[in-house]
Amino acid sequence: MKRKLLSLPVLIGAILGYLGIPRLRGARQTSREAIKGQDLAQAYDQVSRLPQFQAIHRMIVRELDQYSPEGTLVDVGSGPGHLLTEIAQVHPFLKLVGVDVSAEMVEAATANARQAGLRQVRFRQGQAQSLPFPDSSVDFVVSSLSLHHWSEPDKALLEIHRILKPGGQMLIFDARRDTRRAFYWATVFARQFLVPGAIKEINEPAGSILASYTPQEVSDMLEASPFHLRSIRSGPAWLFIWARKAW
Repeated sequence: MKRKLLSLPVLIGAILGYLGIPRLRGARQTSREAIKGQDLAQAYDQVSRLPQFQAIHRMIVRELDQYSPEGTLVDVGSGPGHLLTEIAQVHPFLKLVGVDVSAEMVEAATANARQAGLRQVRFRQGQAQSLPFPDSSVDFVVSSLSLHHWSEPDKALLEIHRILKPGGQMLIFDARRDTRRAFYWATVFARQFLVPGAIKEINEPAGSILASYTPQEVSDMLEASPFHLRSIRSGPAWLFIWARKAW
């Protein structure tokens, strides 16, 4: 009897492992590019303050530190601006500019930066495939959980390459579609019970996973870009994509 009782947790663990550890498979599902509207901007601002998103921002800043950013740094798809706030606290001498397609997001990010007393941070409205900067004018470009929203990622990479100075760098963080099933079902649970209604209505955050790319798809994307020095670092549910413009 005791042996049977001991084997039950093992059996349950094996079942959960079998269901949760394998990676998702399937074709990419497109996501809406523009997260527009006051309700959505407020909802994303609220969600971005949660501990798990703060942890993501700190992880991105640690990764960024490895590349010694200097000069002007642009965040493409900056949303409510919390990543730039985190970067500004660690790198106070950087000139920081956030770009987002949503006017409401730009307004929310500007208010957040002002409230935090960050004078070196500015936000502008613009699209990833048409960035509002001159050629070779930016030292570093970052982007967080935005790549999967870009309707034309190949053009966006061309734009990032265009605005970077020779030797300038790009660091993109995003989800990976072939994530562990346990992580995907956790986001489904969050959509159902935890996220604000405005985000729930657009099938986030689960929709972002289904709209994201696999490491191989990102590799193919970079191969077709003008970046010759590049790397991809894969995590259980995420990707870091780094590239440098030739000198």
